[in-house]
Amino acid sequence: MTAETFFGAVFTYGPAIIGAASAAAATLPQGKEGSTWYTVRKVIDFAAFNFGNAANAKK
Repeated sequence: MTAETFFGAVFTYGPAIIGAASAAAATLPQGKEGSTWYTVRKVIDFAAFNFGNAANAKK
């Protein structure tokens, strides 16, 4: 894989992945700490670039 095809794929699919993760993070509920869903949500928040105060607050 050349650098051109690698960066082409990153710039093509990257924004779509980030957008889908952002939409999922905005609509899905938070999980209780220690549960599997909590871990899944952490991965979704990471993929959506939700760091620090950008993540949903626990209710």
